Amino acid sequence: MKIFYIALFFISSIIFSDIDRNSIADEMKPIWSDAVIVLNHQFRLVEGLGKIKSYLCLFRASDYIDNKNNGLFVNLEHDGSPIGHKVMVDTLNCETTKSNTPWLYRAQQASNDAPLIIDMFNSSETPTSSLDTRARLVQQENADAANPYGILTLDYGLVAKVSDPENPSVTAFPLYAATYESTRLPDNNIQFKTAMYVDGVVSTGQTNATAGFASEFYSSTIIHTPNQGGEGTVSSRIFINANGPGFIYPGGTPTTALNTNFAYNENYLLYDYGDGEERCINKSKSATWDYVVNWGYGIYNSSGDRVSFNPPVTAPYTDPETGIAATLLIAGGSIFIDIDSNGSSDFLCKKVKDGSPLDGINSCQGQTIIGGERYEDFPPFDIIEGTTITASDGNEYYIRILRPRLVWSEVPITNCATLTIPSSKETPDHTFFNFVDLTIPRSGAILVNELDPTAYYPKDGDQDADGVPNYLDAFPTDPLKSEDDDYDGIDNDNDNEFNPYQINFDKKLDVPMLPIPN
Repeated sequence: MKIFYIALFFISSIIFSDIDRNSIADEMKPIWSDAVIVLNHQFRLVEGLGKIKSYLCLFRASDYIDNKNNGLFVNLEHDGSPIGHKVMVDTLNCETTKSNTPWLYRAQQASNDAPLIIDMFNSSETPTSSLDTRARLVQQENADAANPYGILTLDYGLVAKVSDPENPSVTAFPLYAATYESTRLPDNNIQFKTAMYVDGVVSTGQTNATAGFASEFYSSTIIHTPNQGGEGTVSSRIFINANGPGFIYPGGTPTTALNTNFAYNENYLLYDYGDGEERCINKSKSATWDYVVNWGYGIYNSSGDRVSFNPPVTAPYTDPETGIAATLLIAGGSIFIDIDSNGSSDFLCKKVKDGSPLDGINSCQGQTIIGGERYEDFPPFDIIEGTTITASDGNEYYIRILRPRLVWSEVPITNCATLTIPSSKETPDHTFFNFVDLTIPRSGAILVNELDPTAYYPKDGDQDADGVPNYLDAFPTDPLKSEDDDYDGIDNDNDNEFNPYQINFDKKLDVPMLPIPN
């Protein structure tokens, strides 16, 4: 049985502890359900490499190799057709958004030497959205120290469900898509390619954002030499549809279009920021730190609903870690930190290596290299997760961190003296997406529960004694019901609107994407 992991040094995340929301019992409220998505400060370098580590963690949660079950969830069948099994996944452990709905997996492997194929599905409903995730992993070789990329193909897609009773086949708006592919070249080097599409509502998390208004496309090509290091290119394109129809993904003119080239060894990575300036990064996860941009917070009222302020409000705040007193300027869904009472957002000059301030009071004033170390302007502090503030409108509001930014420690360029920036490599365009057409299979009860290991149903048991084993019984405690093929909570026999959801949208594969000049 194949097992998989990947050790991409670029990819990490942050898990924040939940605020005290026990007084709000409805976990469908935005104060519970709003997604936490970790962004990257060095996005021109990191975004093209995506979140494959987190996605592989989600696939491992299928428990297909669990010792207790001896791999029995692989090749589950009924009447000759592959079926799925439900899992309650600890998504926070995989550095992804909390999910209160079961994930569905279908795992298949023809033999121990054949590729392992796992399909993954999740449908979630919130007061503000209805989302559908479908993904496929084809794992051929495990990752190891020599080849941290393994040999695999992974496809991940997220869409918003669109209600159109007149044309039920057109039922999706794409919000996110990713494809990762690692292959072994004839010289035994490993080629790792990626493509990723992100809608602006996902990257910013703004409640007033409109799907399709802005989009981002990143792709990358890496050539890895086993046990040595490698080099590659990340391509970045950002589209803002407000600039007119000629700026729309994928065939329009991006507002940003550039290549970031890099080389790495075991400890360090050298990259070209896109302006000809070379920077050096410490690859160790332990050296990373984080901060929050002004639009990276979620603000909630006592009912658990997310609020946006127009007209703006203010609130006093003293950072408990630094002792800095400030006025919070809250406009729309953003929080600006004013520490000098001039009515505008302030920044402090901090070392990109570790976030330590230059002098604790001033911005960088255009300086970037001071004493051999790189400095940049960052927010003075982060508002503590779970903080309650009293605003100038007299109301209390809860603060969550929804879009933290991870900073990879940038160190003096001398640490990368043995590395050389390569020329730009050709990177994939949007036709690289596989857009696998996955149909949700039949499944039964929850057979694995990472959130509560005692709350699951034995695979071959029959909890309600209706003659249907738990792995086939979508209603394991009701002897009169067993099948729910459209996953709407109504059994097939009593479902007057039986309509399994199918993803269908224009992939725009016939629209050429403009190349990025070298």
